[in-house]
Amino acid sequence: MGSIIKELFSQDIEMVLNLLREDCEFNGLIISDLEAEDIKPSFVNVYGEFEQLKLRAILLCFKEKIVYYSNEHRDVQIFIEIIKQKNTNKMNGKKDLIEKFKPFLEIEFESNSYISRMTSPKNKFRKNNVEIKKIQNLDDCYRLHNLYKRVNEYSFMVSDKDKFTKNQMKIIINGDTKTYYAEIKGDMVSTASIQAKGHKTAILAGVATPPQFRGNGYATKVVSELCNDVISEGKMVYLFYNNPTAGLIYNKIGFQEVGEWMVLGFK
Repeated sequence: MGSIIKELFSQDIEMVLNLLREDCEFNGLIISDLEAEDIKPSFVNVYGEFEQLKLRAILLCFKEKIVYYSNEHRDVQIFIEIIKQKNTNKMNGKKDLIEKFKPFLEIEFESNSYISRMTSPKNKFRKNNVEIKKIQNLDDCYRLHNLYKRVNEYSFMVSDKDKFTKNQMKIIINGDTKTYYAEIKGDMVSTASIQAKGHKTAILAGVATPPQFRGNGYATKVVSELCNDVISEGKMVYLFYNNPTAGLIYNKIGFQEVGEWMVLGFK
């Protein structure tokens, strides 16, 4: 007997979560989203592949992306028609699973990265001349803009100063993101942010240090203290990166690699 596809709903949430929990380290962010939001059309459409009455694979169709997961290697062609009917052209997930879709889609781009997580930080890094502070007001946002402007990887994202600072203030008010920075003699020398994802997980992002301040451990200090504070709230911190050298640095802080992540863009 072959496999069949069924759309899944709120009453099927535990079945979906149980499949994802078979690799809970890798799927922590998705699990957290579903636990917080449930399966509902306004948030996500979920399709399950069943074989011999057992759920074998799932396709989660969010508004801006599609995520696929299975704990075994299966023929993914069964999901292609569903994917083509959705109003999104981006798919992501575990690299060895997402690669299976490439022969059936007209690929425009792909990107690969590593995913790591931290459940408990290693020893705090202490630098007596460095103060770690939190972005809290408009003046801090302007200073943050000035820091990002000096970092090539971020300079294109902060070309509009007023738009950037207004967005940062909105983030502060909403409380969805925490941004810390290292300060020496009144100068902001490094920064990092945590974006909340559900009640149990968060993502580390926006780690930046201007070239003239690199090599002094400032980013390590900021990231360490920021992650320590978030973990003390009962959350796991996830990190995406594509530079293996950076991965070694994050490992020293307490991050552990859990797998490779792939993003596919298609027509």
